[in-house]
Formats: sequence, C-alpha cells, structure tokens
Amino acid sequence: AQAILAQDGPTLARAYTRPVTRTLAPTTLQQRVGMALASGRTLGWAATMRFAAFVLLAAQSCDAMKIAGSVAVGGNGTIFVAKFCYTFEPEGLHNAGKLELRLRLPGVAAAAAAGRQSRHGYAMLFDDEENSYPGPSLDWRGMSCRALKDRSRQWQTVDWTEVAAAEGQQIWFTIRQKLRPRWWYMALVDCSETFGENESYELRYEVHSTNANYGWAEEFSMDTRFTPLVFATLLVAYGFIFAAQLHGNRRAAEQRAQEDSASGKAAHPFAQLLTMGVGLALIESACSALHLALFAKDGFGMPWLQVLAQFMSVAANFVLASLLLLVSQGKCI
Repeated sequence: AQAILAQDGPTLARAYTRPVTRTLAPTTLQQRVGMALASGRTLGWAATMRFAAFVLLAAQSCDAMKIAGSVAVGGNGTIFVAKFCYTFEPEGLHNAGKLELRLRLPGVAAAAAAGRQSRHGYAMLFDDEENSYPGPSLDWRGMSCRALKDRSRQWQTVDWTEVAAAEGQQIWFTIRQKLRPRWWYMALVDCSETFGENESYELRYEVHSTNANYGWAEEFSMDTRFTPLVFATLLVAYGFIFAAQLHGNRRAAEQRAQEDSASGKAAHPFAQLLTMGVGLALIESACSALHLALFAKDGFGMPWLQVLAQFMSVAANFVLASLLLLVSQGKCI
C-alpha cells in the first residue's frame, strides 16, 4: 500500500483507506502477551486475525484491469482511482487503447443527485509526462480547475442526471500516442470552489482499460503483456522437472528395496524435500497460469487463484531454503 501511495500521490489514500488509530508496538514478547491478556484476547485469536488481515492484503494486490470501488470527493478535490500502461501506435490515427468509465451514485433515486447539481465534477486523464502528471504532491489540492484541465490530456463532465440513473453515466476515452508506451492516470475531480474539502459526496466507479493492439492480450497493461507466456513456460518446465523427480525417486526406491535395512528402503530426506519444493512451485505456476488465462478473457480472472499462488510460492521458497540450510550443516546428505 505504501508503494502505491508513493507513486500515485496522497490523494489516492482517500480512495482506498480510512482513518485508523495507531498505537506503539510492544518491543518484547512478554509485553505482547501482557497486552493480549489485558485486552481480553488470546494469542490464538490474535494470530487468527493477523492471518485474516494477511489474506485480505494479499487479495488487494490482485487488482485487475477492471477496477471498481467508491470514493468520497471533497470540494476542489482530486482523487486518482486507476492507472494503466498503454502501448503506442506510430501509424494511422495512433489509437493505442481505450478506457471505459462508469459512474454511479450509492442510491439510484434522482433526488439523490438534486443536491449535487451545483457541484462541478469531471473525469480527467493524465499521462506520465511532467507537464501532465509530475508525480505525488500536495499541490494537487491547490490547483485550480483551469490548471487541472490544462494538465489533463482528456476530460469529461460528470452528468448528475445520468449518474443518478440505474445504469449510471458511461464515459469512453480513446488513448492516442505514437512515440512510446506511457502510464495514464484516471482521476475524479471536483471543481466546486465554493464547497469545502469536508463537504464531500460519494461516487461509485468502474474502470476498464484495454490495449487495443494486443489482440488476445488486450486486457494486460504494457508492463505485464508477456506474463501469461512466462507462467505458461514455467508451468511446462516445472511439470517436466517434477515428473523427472518422481521418476528418480521411484528408481532410487527400487534400488533401496533390495537392501535389508529399513533405512535403506525409506526414501532419502533430500529427495523428499526437493520433490515437495518442486511440487509446490508447480502448483504456483498452474494457479497463476489459470488466473492469467481467465484474466485475458474478462480483465478480472480469479483473484483467489492468485492469492493461492502467492501462498504456494512462499511455501516452495521456504522448503527449498530449508533444504539449502540443512545441506550447509551436513544434514540430508
């Protein structure tokens, strides 16, 4: 989350975070136990909550090229809600990609928008050039509406009548660039200078970005275009390695079966750990490849598969690192 905020500016924090109360972390295990008992919680419950928090944080890293959420836009506020790296087209009309934005209100009643008719809302697109998006800065709050429009590459007005309808307001942007790939940033902007920052309103948004020239990979950003091919290659490679490892284990077991000792008939610990590590890596590659294959179709995929792949990656690295530590100490040889 800190990496996202560092790159996309402090305004993005208001879109995805809520105020929290921070306390100083205890410095020793005894202090942690004391705090847990004093608050009426057990260590088991605390561990469960930490695990649940880890799963939720891991799931948030699975943001797809279809992004949905809600933001509170304050007076004269700028909220960045999405970014996408588009390719370039040096010929013709230089159409590199498309961005589709849908805006809705939390309620569908037209009366809900009556109080917002005096608010001037815009959907603006910025690219990564310095004169458009210079980076994270508090200066975004102080910019005038004219300055924001001058920096933006494209902008559309929020129509409150359409936003209040059941289907919401749908806005299309065509990305045109001919020199090189660039990052583009989607922002919701309020230019109502007579309203304060605390006088905010909530908007629900859906963003769908595509690289039109990528064919089957149009749902992928420029920086992740070849990710499906990489994981497909890893899946095949780990499949061959796992099959070869199983074959080697079986041959070794057949040779040891001729020995009389029970230890000789048992599989070697080194081979067991190595097989486990390769198997976990194979599962990780399979989950990632399947998620990316579905992602290429709908721009969302199955995020829980990506979370599972992350767990398998951690487990595989742990097993293989443990194996190296054991070998370095002269064990499992």
